[in-house]
Amino acid sequence: MDKTCPRLSLCMIVRNEQDQLSRAILSVRGIVDEIVIVDTGSTDHTITLAKELSTLLVQIRWNDHFSEARNLSLEEATGDWILVMDADETLHPDDGPRLLKMIGEAEADGYFVEIVNQIASSSGSQEEHFPAVRLFRNDPAYRFTGAIHEQIRSISAGNLATSDIRFIHHGNEGDMDKIRNRSIRNIRILLKEAEQRPDDEFNLYNLGVEYTVLLQYKEAIIPFERARSLIRDKQPWVARLYKILVYCYLKIEHWEQAHSILEKGIGDFPDYTDLYYLKGMLFTAQNKYKEALLPFYHCLALGDAISSGYLAEKGMGTDKAYFALGSIYEALGEKTRSQLCYQNTFQWNPAHVEAGRRWMVTVINEQTDIRSAIQAIVTSPAIKHPIAWLTLASILAEKREFTLSRYYRKLALKQGASISAVKMAEVHCSYLEGGIKKALTRLYSMDNKAINCNLLEGLILHLWNERYTKLTEGNEKYPSSLLLRERKDLAQHRLQNQKNERLFI
Repeated sequence: MDKTCPRLSLCMIVRNEQDQLSRAILSVRGIVDEIVIVDTGSTDHTITLAKELSTLLVQIRWNDHFSEARNLSLEEATGDWILVMDADETLHPDDGPRLLKMIGEAEADGYFVEIVNQIASSSGSQEEHFPAVRLFRNDPAYRFTGAIHEQIRSISAGNLATSDIRFIHHGNEGDMDKIRNRSIRNIRILLKEAEQRPDDEFNLYNLGVEYTVLLQYKEAIIPFERARSLIRDKQPWVARLYKILVYCYLKIEHWEQAHSILEKGIGDFPDYTDLYYLKGMLFTAQNKYKEALLPFYHCLALGDAISSGYLAEKGMGTDKAYFALGSIYEALGEKTRSQLCYQNTFQWNPAHVEAGRRWMVTVINEQTDIRSAIQAIVTSPAIKHPIAWLTLASILAEKREFTLSRYYRKLALKQGASISAVKMAEVHCSYLEGGIKKALTRLYSMDNKAINCNLLEGLILHLWNERYTKLTEGNEKYPSSLLLRERKDLAQHRLQNQKNERLFI
């Protein structure tokens, strides 16, 4: 490390983070000069790891106050600059050298960095971007405030600057019980804070967010509306308050309230793409498809708001808007426009498998010759990702073109597709070829995290078919409608899951 560069201290607070701590610290290896970790009561192997990885480990008893723990880590730091990270975050691999250059030439006392929330979904990895002050000079005057969702408020706006340094937040991945328990804990702390500071609009906003995470939409609306009545300025988080509040009204089908708040929010934040996307969702939810077109086109005109300082969701001004338009045109029977929108979705986001599937299926169905259809697909600029080849392979298997399917699976592997994704495609092909036992054998050999749940449901349905065929042969006590009813139950379950698909919260 350049000795002329200011010394940088990494400050963290952790609790039961044995699965994530090493990843976080490895992401800043060679960037930071010291690592100060405050543990607030871990009961797993976090403390052992922290002793190995940190310069200094401090153990304290947790008292439901994040700022106190944060500030303790700052007090122990000896660097010229402080970098604050959580254990479920990583520095973007391209941004370390730029970070060091920035503080080496800094005139500001602190910097906003870009936090990228990530979560896997059926449309690829969802992302929400928001700015946060995580990098600042080591000055005793600069300390966190607030029991939860703590912030550095002591650095004047004139001494703060923005940056494009990115930190990936992985905290919305994986264990749903852990996410739920975290929200329950946060609500407990936020309610305590609300008793002491009932007119703190930021605290009320965060309380509404936590209720939304728990899908308690009616409960979320109460603090959101209270916060909205107290807001005095147009900070970036206020735009997101409008977004999530409208979303809550959408979930409970209060259309008039959702529309009224949307108009107010768009008036205050006319360049916030996410609100126009919600306006399109509002019309779509009411089957007002033609009215929904304009808001989604407005999204495309604005583009994503992630570079505007908002807490914004990636794709609202690109692939998500195109996919929404494709779905609307499909519902209106405008096949050509629908196909073009799905193709554009896939071009913007190659991980959006459903968009790619709808586009490819349409192309194949319109062609009389399968090879001509494939030629039209593979020469499209939308085909630029290994997932595209796997999607095509899956469709070809469904069309009983197993030889072609195998070819494109191999091509996907050569182009960089993960082995687990290719294996899952092989399971799918085996299933479609009728080799249910071979498909299940392949499935059982795979890591659980790599298993596609929709395909697993398909295999279960196949087994049901075999089972009920045997049971119903010559047995009138087993009505043939039983299988159909169970299939209907499964379809209803999947439809409910689709309805519960939500915005990134």
